[in-house]
Parts: sequence; C-alpha cells; structure tokens
Amino acid sequence: MRHFTHPSEWPPTIRDEYRAQRHPTDPRAAWDAFDAREVRDALWQLQHGLCAYCERVLEPVPAGSSIDHVIPKSDHPEVTFLYTNLVLCCTDSQTCNLHKRRRYFAGADETGRWTPGFIAPGQARCETSFVYERDGSVRPSESAIEPDATETLRILNLNHHPLKTERREYLAALDQAIASMVDQVDALMAFLHLEMPLGNLKPFYSAKRQCIRI
Repeated sequence: MRHFTHPSEWPPTIRDEYRAQRHPTDPRAAWDAFDAREVRDALWQLQHGLCAYCERVLEPVPAGSSIDHVIPKSDHPEVTFLYTNLVLCCTDSQTCNLHKRRRYFAGADETGRWTPGFIAPGQARCETSFVYERDGSVRPSESAIEPDATETLRILNLNHHPLKTERREYLAALDQAIASMVDQVDALMAFLHLEMPLGNLKPFYSAKRQCIRI
C-alpha cells in the first residue's frame, strides 16, 4: 500500500457539495445523486492509476474503478463529501472496496488495547506496516501494530488467492527479466527506468519496491 496525501485544493464539484451538505440525512442517496466523474479523475491522477489498496492498474473509465469512503459514510454522514476520505479502488468483488464495504475499525481492539485502527493510504505507516513476499502474499511487518495490520489485510482481503497469484507471477516475471540482463548494465537500467517509476501504469508498486534488489 502506497502512502499519498490529498491536495489542499479539492476538485470544485466535491468542494461545493461538501459546503452544501456537511451532514446529509441520507448519505447513500446524497452520494448516488452526486456526479463523481471529476473526483474519480482527480483520484486516478493522484494514485497514478493504481488501486489505493491492492495496487492493481485501474482503467481510466468509470466502470473500471470504484470510489471508497475509507470511513464509511453510512456510519458517519459527515464524511460523505470529505475529499480526504475518498480513494479509488479496483472493482474486484472479492477484495479492496467491494470486499471492505462498511467494515472499518478504530480505537481499541478486542482486548481493549488502544490502536490507531484501520490502515489507509492516507497514513504514512501504510508503507511500513506490510511485507510483500515473493509468493504473492502480504503479512504484517515487524514494525507494524500487528492487530491493525492483520485486521486491515482481512478487511481488504489482500491475500485473496487470485490476487496473490497475480502478484507472484508479476514479481517472478520481473526477476526473470532482470536475470536475463544482469550482464547488460545499460539495458537493465533502461528496463528499471521504465518499470519502477510511478505513473507508468505498472501494477504492484510497493511489492516491487520491496522485492526487487539489484
């Protein structure tokens, strides 16, 4: 999961809607009536075309992505049009936004110990809370608050078998490509220059950054 922060300048449509409806009485109906195209485009640019949670590549069309309210609007109507509460996600029904739905947690865990709660891309700790393995799995890091990281992975289902397979196969292909160019420094550097930067519509940025070692 890659950390990013929303700019202080909001897209005009949601800025105006937030000013007009700070606390909608029916958040679902209010959101459904809102034209989210400008917000979707802004989030796509902000996230470099990657799902906020699993980092798959998103299609730059409305049907190719879904907008998640990190803090659920159904439980907290005041965040319905809060731009900083919105992220753009893939449309896999078994992971990310469509699996998360209203699930969210904050405060104390089941033992009563206080924790910061759900780990979202807006938190810098999202980049250090998870370890990406070459088998495609994701686990809590040693520096993570383990209950938070474990529950976040469960809510987002980031170890769903097809998603794990995609990660594993992508990382294996990268390893193979790098191995084939190990004696060709210029070619290897050109390959990495194309593969590693954000904005190149290549998936699994965080997994690559952790796993690829030259």
